[in-house]
Amino acid sequence: MAHARRLGLTIVQSHAVDGWGDYREGVIRLHPALTTVERRVTIAHEIVHHERGDDGAYCTSWHERRGELRVHECAAARLLPVCALAYAVRVVGDEGPSSRPALADVLDVDQYTLSVRLDHLTAADHAYIRSAVRRAGLWHRAL
Repeated sequence: MAHARRLGLTIVQSHAVDGWGDYREGVIRLHPALTTVERRVTIAHEIVHHERGDDGAYCTSWHERRGELRVHECAAARLLPVCALAYAVRVVGDEGPSSRPALADVLDVDQYTLSVRLDHLTAADHAYIRSAVRRAGLWHRAL
């Protein structure tokens, strides 16, 4: 929220939001029923919309889905830098699919955001995580 304030954005709660939240004209609207984790993820997502100058209008539903994925990829990368992922894998002790709920909990994100981030790791990211886990004396499978 501090980052949003530094950008001059206003954050309000609204039952009129479709889904978790939206961004328009300097205002991030959040659904009041969001958990703390959902609020964190949604604010990061909507900040990216603000920075891109998105007005919420897409010419087709395909463009909308693609645009939303790109925005969430950026938000996920900001919320989950590779050093945080390496830390979480060390804490949880495994990064297989069954450990994703525990990884998401350690990282204070939802499982979708974690999955988006893991799906877009680079070879260098994988190498960093493997190295960090090995230094901690843990066995590491590829993410």
